[in-house]
Amino acid sequence: MFKKLFFAILFGISISGCMTNQLGTNEKSPVPEEENTTTAQNETTQSELVDAKVNRVVDGDTMKVNIDGKEETVRLLLVDTPETKAQDRPVQKYGPEASSFAENELTGQKVRLEYDGPRRDKYDRLLAYLWVEDKLFNELLLEEGFARLAYIYDPPYTNFDRLMKAQNRAKEQQLNIWSVEGYVTERGFED
Repeated sequence: MFKKLFFAILFGISISGCMTNQLGTNEKSPVPEEENTTTAQNETTQSELVDAKVNRVVDGDTMKVNIDGKEETVRLLLVDTPETKAQDRPVQKYGPEASSFAENELTGQKVRLEYDGPRRDKYDRLLAYLWVEDKLFNELLLEEGFARLAYIYDPPYTNFDRLMKAQNRAKEQQLNIWSVEGYVTERGFED
């Protein structure tokens, strides 16, 4: 009986240790990368995508878009950038840079939204991957070190692996949010 309990506990500890890196901590975990990971893959078809135009960027991970003449707020799926607009806390490090990056890349652009799971969050924002031509913008934010992988509630997600690889590349290069030790945590960003 003791042996079975010992091995069950050992197995549980080893499994939990393998999963902690998926939440966006500073722990480095190299993942083999494929070339040109920001290009749309074959499993994403035109019929799954919704055309939109970006009216304005709210912050690094939230945009106002026009879909068929109606303005909608889009919260990017599986990514979190430092806050710039939260009323209950100050502007966080790299928040303005993440917002500027999003503004430069997205404002006025025709984009496509890809849903993967629930379409709206509790604030009635659309939850989506955002494609600019053949590039996944969620992935670009991670790749540039402006975002962490987060809000992983109902896996599996279609683009999870490619997003994890993008985050790991930014971590390895210590880009932006990853350049400050201890800044990125499982709960967000610590000043």
